[in-house]
Amino acid sequence: MTTSDNFSGNAAQTLTYTYSTPTWHYWEDIGCTTCGAHLWNDFRGHAMVTVTDAAGTKTEYRFYQGMDGDRLNTSGGSYSANITLSDSSTRTDSNWLAGLVAESRQLDANNNPLTRTVNWYTATATAGSGIYGARFVAPAKVEETVYGTVNKTTRTEYEYDSYGNPTREILHGDLSTTADDRFVATAYLYNTSAYIVDRSR
Repeated sequence: MTTSDNFSGNAAQTLTYTYSTPTWHYWEDIGCTTCGAHLWNDFRGHAMVTVTDAAGTKTEYRFYQGMDGDRLNTSGGSYSANITLSDSSTRTDSNWLAGLVAESRQLDANNNPLTRTVNWYTATATAGSGIYGARFVAPAKVEETVYGTVNKTTRTEYEYDSYGNPTREILHGDLSTTADDRFVATAYLYNTSAYIVDRSR
């Protein structure tokens, strides 16, 4: 993809997108009795997308596709599925995480890592059960690493109340020391009779 600015005179920016093999999930709308045959036609995107600029700098994105528990074959059954991050660690590819970024990583033209961001999510059941049950999904933890002479990793954690409002943001800063740790807390006024539960104090 090439982006041009016709007003400032800046050089055009060219980005190349590379996609891993796409995946489809079995589509099973339990509440629809007139939808006809159910097939593997629920597109779940690509496990990894790489964006490369003209200088050769790359940004890799690794995604959840929600394939854990997918139907095994036309007769039924199911199978387990994991995603693999750049450090070879694995995570369960839960259905309710489909489309979320698990990891992003920037590399220079020689494939040396520059930065890395890893995301964890919380998923609380709100209705139904199994892989098709509804869940409140939100960030639980983010770790960011900047590579250099000395690598530096920071971490931010998040906590929520029962309504999904963020109540604490815990900023660990540089993980090599606790001197820069701090947190931000938010309290809420709940007026359940008026269905207002997201107003901070």
